[in-house]
Amino acid sequence: MARLAKLSLLLVLALAIANDVISHPHSSNKKTNSLQKSKSLPHYSFSPSSSSSSSSKNKKISYKTKKPTNKSNKKKKPTSKRQSNSSPKVEQPSNPNNTNTNSNTNTNTNTNTNTDTNTNTNTNTNTNTNTNTNTNTNTNTNTNTNTNTNPSGKNICRSFTETFDKDTIVEYKSYNGNPKSANWINLSGTKETYDISDGQLNMHILPPKSYVVNTTAYHPFNSALGSGLTLNSTYMMHYGTVSAKIKSSNVGGVVTAFITMSPNGDEIDWELVGKDVSNAQTNWYWNGLIQWGVHGGVHPITGPGISDAFHTYAINWTPEAITWSIDGNSVRTLTPADTMVNGTAQYPSHPSYIQLGLWDGSGAAGTAEWANGPIDWSAQTQKPTTQVSEIQIACDPAYNTVI
Repeated sequence: MARLAKLSLLLVLALAIANDVISHPHSSNKKTNSLQKSKSLPHYSFSPSSSSSSSSKNKKISYKTKKPTNKSNKKKKPTSKRQSNSSPKVEQPSNPNNTNTNSNTNTNTNTNTNTDTNTNTNTNTNTNTNTNTNTNTNTNTNTNTNTNTNPSGKNICRSFTETFDKDTIVEYKSYNGNPKSANWINLSGTKETYDISDGQLNMHILPPKSYVVNTTAYHPFNSALGSGLTLNSTYMMHYGTVSAKIKSSNVGGVVTAFITMSPNGDEIDWELVGKDVSNAQTNWYWNGLIQWGVHGGVHPITGPGISDAFHTYAINWTPEAITWSIDGNSVRTLTPADTMVNGTAQYPSHPSYIQLGLWDGSGAAGTAEWANGPIDWSAQTQKPTTQVSEIQIACDPAYNTVI
């Protein structure tokens, strides 16, 4: 009987499993798929005890675990149509005195949160600032002025007599810088300011294109000036004697000048002023310091007036004294001691060019008054003119290399 009871129990279990498969076919497939992905579960078998009692009290159930064999190292596929992830349920025999409740709850929660945050910030800032400033300033100033110096330290000076029997004057713009190429340089900018005839140099003043007489000041003066000649020697002289034979213009406002002029502003002057035909004037300046009416001198002319005949005006310049003379007669002498200011001798002592010129002294009230101007251009029937017949330059060999 006990054996029959066990068989009946197995039959009941088989029918229950068959009904579950029939009523849930899809669920079985899902579980089968799930099971295939899982590891092989242990297989259980039931072995009835040797006793054959019909009572369930004496019934014993033993569990034998069989390890799955895998000769080929492959997982064995389950053969049943219904498979489950959970452990198999084993029904215990009913016992009215024992109540066994088995509740297996398997909750597997796998939460894998992988957060990969890769922030690559590459900032490449390449700032190339190339500033090429090429400033090429080529200033070529060619001043055609001979410095008249040599290795010995002496000034190079040319001693000669100019008789104006030929034109030895070169225009400033045409001068090549070689002092041997000409005797004089015309600084006025036009050849119309002079002409040479009969062995004489005729210096002119050209009238302005237009002008008005300004009478608002204490002395009248012209609003525009005429253009006169200025000649500059090509050699400088450092001490020596220079003279010129001149018959000057008698027009009021016209000034005839015969002077020495150094690059730094030393100056020794003869000045012949129009209308003042009975006098000649002398002056001097030092180092460019202009002092109007301070160093001037007025000297009477013996014989014909300055506009009626040629007179020889000379400057004898040495380190010890400057002597002005008219027709061989000394009219003034200046020594370094006469020029002392605060212990400094303001005495002209630098190598100087010889200048000869004619200029309009009508441009300011004070100058026009001194020059007996202004020039009355409405009364002029010809250009105001001064004549020069000869110039002599004798360089002092003690201070010059004379050629």
